[in-house]
Amino acid sequence: MSEKEMAGFDGLYGDTCIAFIEYRRSLGYKYEGRIVRAIRELNRYLNEHAADDTINLTKELVLGFAAKREGEQPMTQMRREALIRQLATYLNSIGVPTYVLPEHQHERCSFVPYIFTREQICSLLKAADSLPYAYRSPNMYNVYPFLLRLLYCCGLRISEALSLKISDIDFTDKVITVRQSKYNNTRLVPMSESLFACLRNYMNAVRYSENDTGLLFRNRWGKAYRPNSILQKYKKLLEEAGIPCTASGKLPRLHDLRHTFAVHALEGMAAQGIDMYVSIPYLEEYMGHRNINCTEKYLRLTADSYDRIIDALTPLYNGMIKGGDADE
Repeated sequence: MSEKEMAGFDGLYGDTCIAFIEYRRSLGYKYEGRIVRAIRELNRYLNEHAADDTINLTKELVLGFAAKREGEQPMTQMRREALIRQLATYLNSIGVPTYVLPEHQHERCSFVPYIFTREQICSLLKAADSLPYAYRSPNMYNVYPFLLRLLYCCGLRISEALSLKISDIDFTDKVITVRQSKYNNTRLVPMSESLFACLRNYMNAVRYSENDTGLLFRNRWGKAYRPNSILQKYKKLLEEAGIPCTASGKLPRLHDLRHTFAVHALEGMAAQGIDMYVSIPYLEEYMGHRNINCTEKYLRLTADSYDRIIDALTPLYNGMIKGGDADE
C-alpha cells in the first residue's frame, strides 16, 4: 500500500487492516477507493470499541459494527456486514480465533430500476449526437455518443467501460475483453456489426489507432474519465431527450442502461422463439454475473414490464420471478 492509503490505519487494528487489504489484493480483488475508506472506518470502530489490547473480534464487537444505522439503506448495511465477515474469515485463516457473522437473509429490496423504451433510447442517443464541441473537453462530444451506445448495446457497467483499453479490443473478431470486473471476472463481449462501425467512427474522430494501448475513453491528459463527471452530462442529456423523472422524483440512473439492455435482450430472444434454457445462461455469461441468481432479477423486471414474454419465462423459472435486489 502507498503511504497515502496507509494514512488513518493506526491503533491496535491498523496493521491488521493493512495486511487484510494486501491479502485481498493478492487474490486479485480491487481493494481501492471506497473499499479502502470503508476499511479505514472499520479500523476506527474497532480501535474505539476494543475491550483490551488483544486483537479479538468478539461477537459483541462484530454485531455492533454490523448493526443497522438510522436512515441507512439495506444494501449499505449488507456491505458493512460483508466487510467485517471477510476480515473475521481472514483472521481465522491466520490462526486468530474470531466471531464470523453468519449470512442473514435480508428483506429483498423493492427498488425497481427504470427501463427505457426503445424510443427513449433513440432520443437519448440523438441528444448525445448533438453535443457541441467544448474547448475544455475537446473529445467529449465524440465520447458520449459512443459510450452510451456501448453501455446500452453491450450491457457494460460504467466502471467497465471507462476501464477499457484499446488493446482489450479484438478488431478482427469484433470482441471486447472486459478484464477483472466485478467479482474479479474476465469475460468476452462480442459486438454487433453496427456497434463495431460506431467504434470505428469514434476512433477515427479522436484519432486513435488499433495499435494504441491506452484507454478507449480518456481525457486530454490520457487519464480515465471519472464516473461522476460522466453522470453529470448524462443527466443533462436525459433532460434534453425529454426523459422524465421516475416515481421517486429522480432521473433514471446511468446503470439503468444496463438493466434496459438485459430486459430488451430477453424480450428480443423470446420474440424470436429462442429456447430460454439457452438464452438465460448466455445472458448470465455475457453480463458477467456470478451465477444465475443474479440474472434472476432481470427476469422479474421482464415479467413486470413485458407481459408478452412471461409465458416463455414462467415454465423455466416458476417461483423465481418475484423479489430480487435490482442493483447489480
